[in-house]
Amino acid sequence: MFDSASWVERVRTFLRSLAQLPGNLSIHDCIEPAINDAHQRQWLDSSECSLPAEIREFLSGTSAHCSFSYSWTPPTDWLHRVPKFLAGRKSVSGGADLCNAAGYLVYDHRSWFRDFRESQPPQLQNLLFREMPDNERSDLLCLAKTSQDEQLALEVGPANTVGRIVCAPVSTAGPRRKVSARFAEFLAAWELTCYVVPTYENLLPWIDPATGYLNPDQQRTKLLRTFLGGS
Repeated sequence: MFDSASWVERVRTFLRSLAQLPGNLSIHDCIEPAINDAHQRQWLDSSECSLPAEIREFLSGTSAHCSFSYSWTPPTDWLHRVPKFLAGRKSVSGGADLCNAAGYLVYDHRSWFRDFRESQPPQLQNLLFREMPDNERSDLLCLAKTSQDEQLALEVGPANTVGRIVCAPVSTAGPRRKVSARFAEFLAAWELTCYVVPTYENLLPWIDPATGYLNPDQQRTKLLRTFLGGS
């Protein structure tokens, strides 16, 4: 069984290990603890909660909002060390704004939120609409918005059955690219990529051509971790 709480601790250890890197470095560890707010716990355990079981478990047992990032631009004299599979890149970035419980809660209480929004002045209504559009969620549950146009998402079927982890357009109109068969498998594989920002373009060097899923090559993992200071 995948231990997501230990996974979070390894994320934090990895972020701390980057602190010694030369060049331009930014690190943000905004990982929240598991849900402990009584109101949120009541929602999470209720029939109102539309989340699949594995996401509920992550929020209740691991983090209510797993938000972290790093971005490193090495000095010029380090660029010759860039692993060949990252050739042409002058910086390495990772992390995501993953599984925000507050956003999921707002979605499940959208009828109340919609009534509240409509009672506000027009300018505020427009702002609130961007936070909570009227359209219903499709069969994709957004786990993280990874770029302006792309999201990491979980396919959700009837009765909250879960499918693959995919990279998909934010608009949901367009091709979906599978990256993992399950959420826990994604977290485990993502760790081996040093948590690169999970756009499909960034994950592509780690995709197994035979399966189409993330299956990080051990040699590439070793090269990248060595490049990042032996973390």
